Amino acid sequence: MPAIERYKHPGLWEIWMVGEGDNRFKYWLQVEKAVADSQGKMGLIPKWAASAIQKVKNVDPHQIRREEEKTDHDLTAFLNVVRAELKKLGKEKAGNYLHYKLTSYDVEDTALGLMLKESVDILISELDNLVKSVRKTSFEYKDTTEIGRTHGVHAEAITFGFKLLNWLDQLERNQVELEEMKEKVGVGKISGAVGIYTLDPKVEQLVCKKLKLEPAKISTQILPRDIYADYIHRLVVVGSVLERVATEIRNLARTEIAEVQEPFKDTQTGSSAMPHKRNPHKSERIVGLARVLRSKIAPMYENIATWHERDLTNSASERLTIGDATNLLGYMILQMTKVVRGMKIYPENMLANLEKTKGAIFSQGVQSLMKSKGMKANEAYELTKKYAFEAIESNSDDLKELLLKDKKVMKLVSEKELEQIFDYKNNLKYINKIFARFKKK
Repeated sequence: MPAIERYKHPGLWEIWMVGEGDNRFKYWLQVEKAVADSQGKMGLIPKWAASAIQKVKNVDPHQIRREEEKTDHDLTAFLNVVRAELKKLGKEKAGNYLHYKLTSYDVEDTALGLMLKESVDILISELDNLVKSVRKTSFEYKDTTEIGRTHGVHAEAITFGFKLLNWLDQLERNQVELEEMKEKVGVGKISGAVGIYTLDPKVEQLVCKKLKLEPAKISTQILPRDIYADYIHRLVVVGSVLERVATEIRNLARTEIAEVQEPFKDTQTGSSAMPHKRNPHKSERIVGLARVLRSKIAPMYENIATWHERDLTNSASERLTIGDATNLLGYMILQMTKVVRGMKIYPENMLANLEKTKGAIFSQGVQSLMKSKGMKANEAYELTKKYAFEAIESNSDDLKELLLKDKKVMKLVSEKELEQIFDYKNNLKYINKIFARFKKK
């Protein structure tokens, strides 16, 4: 498998990445048992055979791989090992009814539905932890003023809580999307070699009900691959939202900004050469993994097209894609939650940064005031721009002081009106209304 344990989510790794994806055999066995049980109840196979198949508790992945060296077919190798287990149990004849009138992907795609549904539950749980942490921090810093930046340049005042509220909005939307995705991927099929049913469709219904999956409305030998392309697409979107958050934290941690810092242990090292370094390495790692995650989407789109009722082109790429992407996203969410929960926040630096441009960030309010007093729009814009640039570039007066010295300006406005424009509270008067759109949990 392409993943390495350095980027391991414990629960998702267990489902997908142990050995060479060895845990899939557990799910295959679960499907085979459900099929045998349903067939036994319907009188399609002897009840004693169905009962015997239920007694196989597990299969040895190493034995399956050794068998696959002979068969060059992993599902057949799996079946041979299950039949060997039945023989050990003294139920050899039951092996004739194992996988009765099934095709490989009746088992593999139905098992995939189980694995994905279980995985999405884990992802939703992890995302919920992150959402709670972001929400808590957002409301805590609702009124902590900081500079908003566009194009990397100081724009106007916002609050740190408002910044996090934007993250929260995207994360909550993706929570909803993942909930819907759980239903979409939780699909099974027992429809035979070309989807036309070699067994009564009732078997499919019974199996899916037992496994808590939805029966496919229609399938070929395989389930439609747009289901899995959609799934990976959603993981990529969530990963890209995490990248947005991580990128912002990295920028705010820069020395010349220094508004936040990632958690940093006493025993931690930032650089082997420079002891003073406190690098935002977790956020950087999340950004790097988001790039890897995005690389998983192209083969999933290409898997949608198959020859006729199926070919094998999807198989290899899915082995390298679905589990890896799922584990990666789980790991990324876990790391992001640690960053948000342990993040150091410096309101005093936020205030210092606000004042770096010496009032120039109030330029929109200034020009609007001038226009409301009768100054022509272009004149108001150019005058405000002139004094804003002068304030930023000089070592003396700020924008308000420069305006107070301009007789033409002061003929139009009062000093009190100008003072009101340069009040941060004026910029943030609607912050409570924005926060009221979100639940404080």
